[in-house]
Amino acid sequence: MDNKVFNVNGKTDSMLLKALELVFEQHGPNTRCNGWAETKEDGLILLRYMDRNTTYEARHFPGDGITAADMVSLVKTWLSGEFAKTVVMEGWDRDIDHDGHNSMGWRVYSEDWGHVGPAGSGAICAVKPAWMWHGK
Repeated sequence: MDNKVFNVNGKTDSMLLKALELVFEQHGPNTRCNGWAETKEDGLILLRYMDRNTTYEARHFPGDGITAADMVSLVKTWLSGEFAKTVVMEGWDRDIDHDGHNSMGWRVYSEDWGHVGPAGSGAICAVKPAWMWHGK
């Protein structure tokens, strides 16, 4: 399908695994991540392939690519790293003031047509740090 829609936030490793498995499945039953890029606007962009016409710096995984299950530890490591702290959190990702409390989590998403930022159609999805809002 061309009109992919994906937007899931959460906090646990098991939710992250399920979100990655589902978004990978949207791209086909044997989808593997072959590379990644990062931007302050989009976060960690997981790539099916690197487009030679892009303006972002992408890094390639060796071999036949990484499965969704194998990406969980890599994504968690990225989320705890320095670059993730610089990613812009706005809208539903923000740390808002309300009558409950907030805790740090993540959001796995794609944009219109399943594209993400400068990676366009080569992207499987992107992952950003995101605040989870908890009521009283």
